[in-house]
Order: sequence, then C-alpha cells, then structure tokens
Amino acid sequence: VIQFYLFFKAGNLHQIGKDFLDISIFHFQLPAGKFIFLYFLSWVMTFLMFFAFPKNQGVKKSCFLILSLSLLFRLAVFSLEPSDDINRYLWEGKLVAEGISPYHSPPLSFKGEDIATEDPYFAKINHPDIPAAYPPMTLFLFAGISKISYSYGAVKATVLLFDMGVIWVFLLLLIRRKTDVRWAVLYGFNPLVIYSFAGQGHFDSIQIFFLLVALLFHDQRKWALMFISLGIGIQIKYVAALGVPFFLNRENLRQAWILGIAVLMPYLPFTGKDIMPLFSGISTFGADYAFNGSIHSLLRAIFQDIDTASRISGSVFFFCLLMLMFMRLSSKLKPIFHDPANGTFYALGALLLLSPTVHFWYIAWILPFAIIKRSFAWIVLTFFMGFYFVVTGIFYHTGKWEFPVIYQVFVWLFFILFFMAEGFYFFKRLFHTQRFKHPVSVSVIIPCLNEEDHIEECILHVRKDNAVKEIIVVDAGSLDKTVFIAQKMGTKIILHRSEPGSGGGRGGQILAGLKGAKGDVVAIVHADTRVGPQIFSKMLKVLANDPGIIGGSVGGVFDSGGIKLKLIE
Repeated sequence: VIQFYLFFKAGNLHQIGKDFLDISIFHFQLPAGKFIFLYFLSWVMTFLMFFAFPKNQGVKKSCFLILSLSLLFRLAVFSLEPSDDINRYLWEGKLVAEGISPYHSPPLSFKGEDIATEDPYFAKINHPDIPAAYPPMTLFLFAGISKISYSYGAVKATVLLFDMGVIWVFLLLLIRRKTDVRWAVLYGFNPLVIYSFAGQGHFDSIQIFFLLVALLFHDQRKWALMFISLGIGIQIKYVAALGVPFFLNRENLRQAWILGIAVLMPYLPFTGKDIMPLFSGISTFGADYAFNGSIHSLLRAIFQDIDTASRISGSVFFFCLLMLMFMRLSSKLKPIFHDPANGTFYALGALLLLSPTVHFWYIAWILPFAIIKRSFAWIVLTFFMGFYFVVTGIFYHTGKWEFPVIYQVFVWLFFILFFMAEGFYFFKRLFHTQRFKHPVSVSVIIPCLNEEDHIEECILHVRKDNAVKEIIVVDAGSLDKTVFIAQKMGTKIILHRSEPGSGGGRGGQILAGLKGAKGDVVAIVHADTRVGPQIFSKMLKVLANDPGIIGGSVGGVFDSGGIKLKLIE
C-alpha cells in the first residue's frame, strides 16, 4: 500500500521537474526534489518488499503477486508526462506508415510542409536535424502504433505491455534456473524501471523482452527460436547485438544463419535508396553527443575534448570485448561463459561504463542480468540514478539540458566503489590457487541383480588395485547366489529391493551405495565387468593433477564382436 501511494503521488506530479525540494538546513533547493525524494523512498520500499517477500506461499502464488503488484505500480505512474523522445517515435512511425523513409529525411526537412505543421508532435521533436537512429523493426512498430492511435498513451501502453512481458519471462527464467522468484521484485518493483517505461514511455523494455526470451529459449535448447528472438532484439535496439557472441556455441552454430536473416530482412524496404543514411543517425548521436558518461566524462574533463575522450573510451571498449572473447575461449573460464547471461552482463556493463551517454533508463538494459549475477553494484546504481532527475528540474525552469558535476559524482561514486569491490573479489576467485588434499582412496559400488556368473571375477579384478578402500555390492533382490558369493568375498552388502518407481532400479542402487561409501572417490562398476590393471590408481592421479575435474568415465572392450559394439568401443 505504501509503495503504491509513493508511485501514485509521483504520478500525480505530472511534471517531474516542476517542484523543488527545500533543504532549509543547507539553504538549498534540490531541482525536481519532490520527485527525487519519492523516487528514493520507493526504491527503499522495493528493497524492504524484497526481503519481506513471503517465502512459503508457493511459486504460482508468488508469481501472481509479483505480476499483479508490478502492473498496479505501473498504472499508478502512467499519467506522468512522457519523455520528449516519444515525439520522434510517433513522427517517424507516421512517416513509415505513409511510405517515407525517416533515414533519408530528417524532421527538419519537412519544416513548413502540411505534414509537419498539422502534426501535434512535430515541434517537440528533439534534434530535428538528425535522421532516424532506430533500427527498421522499431520504426515498423511505431508505424503500427500510429495507425492504431497517434498518441502518447498508445506508445506508453505498448511499452508497458512489453515491460510486463519482461517480468513474466524473467519469472520463467528464475523458475527454470531453480532460483527464488522473489528476485524478480528487484526488477518489477524498481522505480528506475517503472518510471523509465510506464512513466516516460522509453521503448527499451521491448529490447530487454526479446533478449530475455532468447535467454529462455537458450536454456530450453530451442536454437531457431533463440536466434529469431535475438534478431528481433537487435532490430529493436542495436545494443542487443552485444549478447550474440555469448549465445553461440558448437551445438547451435549451424543455425546461426537464422539470426542473419532476422537482422537483415527488416532493412529491405529501405534499401532502394542510398544505404548509408540507415546508420547516419545512430553514428551522429554516438559520436557528437555525450551526457552523464562515467569514464567518458572523466576523460573529457582531462582532455577537454569530446572526440579524444570518445576515441579512448571506444578503444578500451573494443579491447574489453576482445578480452571477453578470449576469456570465453579459455578452458579455465568456459564454465563462467557457458551461460550467455554472464557474457551479456559483462558486455553490457563495459558499454555502460565506457559510453559517452548514459541516460537513466539505460541501466534497465543490464538490470535483469545483474540480478541473475547478483551484482549489487548495478542494483545500487538504480538508487543513485535518482539524482539524474535534477536534469529534468533544471530543464523545466531554465530550458537548459545540463547535469551539474556534483550530482554526476553522486550518481557514479558509490557505484564505482561497489563495482571495484565486486571486481576485486571476482578476480581474486578467478586467479586464486587453492590447495586440495589429493584423493587417496576409492569406494567401488557394484549394483547387481542375479549376477552369480560374474560377480566373483568382477570383485577379484577390482581388488587387485591398492587404491580401492572398500567394495560395496548393492543387490536389487537376486534370486541366485550373487549375495552369498559377495559376502563370502568380504564385500559390504546393501540390500536395496525397492521398485523402480519408488527409488529402486539401477539409479536407486547407486544412490544407496553412495550413502554408505567412505572413500575419497566413488567408482561405479557393472557386475559383468573385468576392470583393467591399476585403473583406479590412474583415476586418482588424474584427479590429483587437476582438482577442476570432478568426474569421468573409462572406456571398455566387449567380449562379443559386432559392428555396433565396435562403434561403442
């Protein structure tokens, strides 16, 4: 109830930057202070709700509660004045719907024409001299929205719908990964996310949705659908392409052509003219503008030149990507990058740290991956990004789009401290050499059923290896002399006669043997097997040489011939 009240109160401000917050002790007025105060309170409430979230109500009820409250909080801020970016969304969608390419015709080129003078949003478009910077599929989406309803509300409703989709897919991912679904609270109830999408209508929620859908399909090994989702994500916003290298693996590489088609096809309607303008808008925004970058701002202050700062930060970013590729190929680090969420997290993090421009809603790109990775630094950054709204307050009263340095320091300083701490512990774990005691003993488990013809010879061969500490014969209810022979030979006997549906079968026998084993290493041996000389001693040597190895198998030769058995050998 308190959280809803805070969002509702902020939503009723309508204009974020209008109201100052008087801090009389310091004789100071904080621009957009009332909104910022409500933002910080709602962030604290999000964390309290995360820790107080009921744990014993079942997954379905928890998911329903998270989805319901997330929707309620978003509806509470829906009346906020949208970002001026929506004016461009609607205008460019309108052009595409009328068969005009916004890549080849910037808004300014229509000044004075009826299509512009009669448009309610044209005069509010920012940077009207720059053509479209968004990928084609985004423009097609805007065109569809403009056909249905040429209004702010239609855009915000679409963005809100996809944002709810993000929460839904995120919950499915958490369930599939056997993770507590309450972690979705840190995204679903987060004021940065809610004000970015439901409040201001930024379309980045659509890109996040398709990235998470691709991750879900990866976990389900549905490669074609994964590549289609990735392609759509890239076609919504190019930044999604950073995740591609980490979704590729040997198993799905042959289907990667699907990604190429998904990315390239939406460009076809715009290729009749010169192809270069398709990317001129995005290159202009990337090269000529800088705002609230962390490392980039520091470089700009040192060199007093945006171009130099951009070249250095761009080079460092490219180097970071190369390092991530190298780390992914490293045998020691392969387990880390087996999950594409990890690589995507690191790539997005590098981009946000080195980018010339970091608007507050950009942090939502990385937030689901930061939650999966348990990165407290990025989660904390969503709190300090509340100071970003000082910009809105200054702009409302002066018409100047500026961010005083002191507030940029507030935004980035604590994040950098947490980030450095996380980085330190990450590399400490990565390169830490831990000494393990070498394994010296083996427990051999022999599951069997009516193996009187083989059990004696099997035990004799196993016993020849001095590494064997104990032999455990797990019998499933033999009707012959199997148990008698095993007892006679001095092995430990476990009778496990449960039915396969009740914990029996070979798997149940092995589990029963594991529970009784006392050796450093456990080996499972079939009763009709004759183990080769010193096999177990060799296994111990391999395990001692590389503590990273946790298991393996031994090849074999069959007594009977046949091409099928030869292929298995």
